Amino acid sequence: AKEQYESLSEEIIAYFKGIEKSFAMPMDVKFIFVSNSKQKKLIKISKISDTYAYLLDADILVVFNEDYYDNFDDQTKQILIEQEIDKIEFDLEKGTIKIKEPEINTSTGIIEKFSLKLVENANRLQKEYEKQKKDKQKEQESQITPKGKKQWKN
Repeated sequence: AKEQYESLSEEIIAYFKGIEKSFAMPMDVKFIFVSNSKQKKLIKISKISDTYAYLLDADILVVFNEDYYDNFDDQTKQILIEQEIDKIEFDLEKGTIKIKEPEINTSTGIIEKFSLKLVENANRLQKEYEKQKKDKQKEQESQITPKGKKQWKN
């Protein structure tokens, strides 16, 4: 089995940065990227704890599942990525960043930009893709016959 965490391809990092640029961030945010083949969604962002933020010189960890990335169309990818980036919240007085939980899986800003139907569709595609992967895995597992047991005939 492939390792769970790997370095993320430059192509995906560039794609993310292209989308991230369209957000007018009031503060400079440093991202660090990693790929996780077991993650059940295209992208997940999380805040890095202060100690690690200092050590890594980064504020936000961005984790992609490259398999999802390779299988989604650009619009779906864009919606899912913007939905995650949109969770980043700034406290300008304190100079801090936090990740907010969205109201309905996404924010009104994302819905206004893409329409609720497209956002729901992108999220649904993500869930369906996960289910397809699970079904395929089950199918493969059921085809493996247990070894080591000899069949003795009387």
